[in-house]
Amino acid sequence: MSETVPVFGTVVASNDSAVATRVGGVVDEVEVLVGDRVGAGDLLARLNTELSSIEYRQGEAGLAEAEAGITIATARLDAAQQAFDRIEGLRQTAAFSQGRFDDAEAALAEARAELTSAEARRLNAATVLEERRYVLDQAQIRAPFNGIVLSVEADLGQFLAGGAPVA
Repeated sequence: MSETVPVFGTVVASNDSAVATRVGGVVDEVEVLVGDRVGAGDLLARLNTELSSIEYRQGEAGLAEAEAGITIATARLDAAQQAFDRIEGLRQTAAFSQGRFDDAEAALAEARAELTSAEARRLNAATVLEERRYVLDQAQIRAPFNGIVLSVEADLGQFLAGGAPVA
């Protein structure tokens, strides 16, 4: 081989990024070394998930509790509706009492409000559970693209705040 024409240039990477963690936590594992080739999705590091797992189970319990609240509120609404229908059916008879009718109507409105409140608690519990699942999923920091590791910023046992560089 012989040089025929000298060409000057600069090699520029298509992607050059410090990969950061999205959630804070203590580093349990670092899977890469400087110079390693990684593919998109390869594991770079893993954060400790003990507390996140406990919080996730707590979120599951909160969702189950909220769903039970809906079951109870639905049963109360059904009972209030049945009592209201019974009293309303007596409207054209001598057994009808306007006071009882008003009480049944108020109880029905209260039961509807309890169901709405229970559904809101379920929505809140589902959102909390979704957030806790996100934290668990993000405890595994993965390569966003193919490349070569130029530096490793995370060490075992180190606490990383959300947004801190890993590699």
